[in-house]
Amino acid sequence: MKILLIIIPLVLILIKMLTSRPDINGDEARKLMKNGGKVIDVRSQPEYRNGHIKNSINIPLADILNGVREQGIIEGTPIILYCASGARSASAKRFLVKEGYTNVYNGGSLNHLSKL
Repeated sequence: MKILLIIIPLVLILIKMLTSRPDINGDEARKLMKNGGKVIDVRSQPEYRNGHIKNSINIPLADILNGVREQGIIEGTPIILYCASGARSASAKRFLVKEGYTNVYNGGSLNHLSKL
């Protein structure tokens, strides 16, 4: 029983780490952006105001689907998502894919994506 108390949290941490990792490299990101891809920051507005990727669009995670639609972004448009750590962008990616968006990438954190 005690071993389960150790293993279960470790498995949950591993799952979180694997789902919040970036799934796009610098060359791919640059190519997508040159071809009309959209970079979306899913952090809050105050976080966005404190620094963001140039030309990115701020759509907080809670508003992602409505925000994408309001921006006129259609299902096939390449979308690169990022946040502070990569966790919210991973959640946003899962939600958008579930809603039919097929060309969605988790760019990870602001720090990671800005280095690309």
